[in-house]
Amino acid sequence: MKRHKRGHRTQPAPLAIAALLVMSLAISAAACGTGESTDGSSPTPAVSPSASAASAADGDAGSAAAVEGGSGELPVLGPSPDSFSFVVTSDTVAPGYLPFTESQWELMQSLIGPMTGYTAGDPGSGVVAEPTFADGGGLLTHLSLAIPGRAAREIDYRAGWPVRVVEVDGGVSRQTFRRAGQTWVYESVADALEPGGAAFGLHAGDLSFWGLQGRAAEDSPYWSDLRKRLLDRVAPARLQVGAVSAPGSGVTGLDGRVVACVGNHETWGDPELEGMRGALPALEGLGFAADRPVWAFDFGGTRFIGLDSEAFVDAGGDARPLDHAAQMALLREWLDGAAEAGLDRAVVLYHRPSFTLGRVGGLPAATDPHLVLREYTDRLDVLVFNGHVHTTEAFEVEGVRYVVCGAGGSEQELVTRVPRAGYPLDSYWAGAPREEEYAWVEVRVDGDDADVLVHRWRPSAPDLAETVELFGG
Repeated sequence: MKRHKRGHRTQPAPLAIAALLVMSLAISAAACGTGESTDGSSPTPAVSPSASAASAADGDAGSAAAVEGGSGELPVLGPSPDSFSFVVTSDTVAPGYLPFTESQWELMQSLIGPMTGYTAGDPGSGVVAEPTFADGGGLLTHLSLAIPGRAAREIDYRAGWPVRVVEVDGGVSRQTFRRAGQTWVYESVADALEPGGAAFGLHAGDLSFWGLQGRAAEDSPYWSDLRKRLLDRVAPARLQVGAVSAPGSGVTGLDGRVVACVGNHETWGDPELEGMRGALPALEGLGFAADRPVWAFDFGGTRFIGLDSEAFVDAGGDARPLDHAAQMALLREWLDGAAEAGLDRAVVLYHRPSFTLGRVGGLPAATDPHLVLREYTDRLDVLVFNGHVHTTEAFEVEGVRYVVCGAGGSEQELVTRVPRAGYPLDSYWAGAPREEEYAWVEVRVDGDDADVLVHRWRPSAPDLAETVELFGG
């Protein structure tokens, strides 16, 4: 093995880097969807709960009404079942794809800085990277990162993908990512979306890492990996929903069963959201576009709403096509419409959380959608899903239920901050020390009831996958 320690000055990755990377992908064309036999960490657990298994009983409250069409036609789901289920996940992308050999150090170096600097909240200057490559001109197998002001990282790679990340801080080591956990989430969600199971899947953002290694869904290694390991495994069906954000009115058939809101990583290096729009064709049917990255639809007595929380970071900023004020006007319009139509509830997705005990903190109070959402709890059951913080959290604030579902497969957020006096309590961890876990959420709707369940796998108990119900259900 060869190890090289190099102090590394960060510079923004130029457009030429993306072009060079496309050529380098030929070295590891088979890397996307690498089998877990190369993981080097805990295997995928034998027990994998699925919504379809949980809803096998007669009178199933978790399955959508499916009607087979004529010969050659897809099954039709919706638009108004009395009982159905849907799944939610977030932050499923792996930390960073580096399919490089020692001879490509300059290219690799130009990417490491932005990758680490972005997550560390600075340009990445002063980062010291020590790579190890396979003998005989082989690919990167290990990367040691010393990041000023942050915990060091020890990262194992297989075929360009990180398979294991260990955080080292003050002499204490703890694993914060394993590809097997990400695989468990993908496989469990795909199983839950089998015929007779959940009607559709929602994603609260950060499906891809960035657009600097390819923007289009067919060019980006991140979108290609997601498609191969999850999206292409979702059983095809025609999802019929009530049009709200799309032009026209009435029932619309969506091309696909996975819908997502914009995360910060979708916009990074891809301002037109080319990858997101290409990988998730259902969004087009909802009127989602680069200049209007929001959506709303009705299904089973519920209004589903997706917002772009990147516009909420700076109330007066113009970095996003729909600013905070414009989105809050749409949110009020859509919530008013749901209440007037006699719908039971509203499910709202936006990536950055309103409430969290994670180090990044929640949205600024002045731009928090909670200020609007709390006004509707006397007319609607309001349920919110956020991501961004890579763990699971649950808060109930002024009648609104909030779930942070960021344990979908990215590097784990295990450190908490001390909240200010009077801050809402997280009922999921309930003060217990956080540990590495991989999780996704299932919501079972039956008339007036919407039960929220977390399916999780914790490597501390690798043979046991658990299901817990949130909010004292």
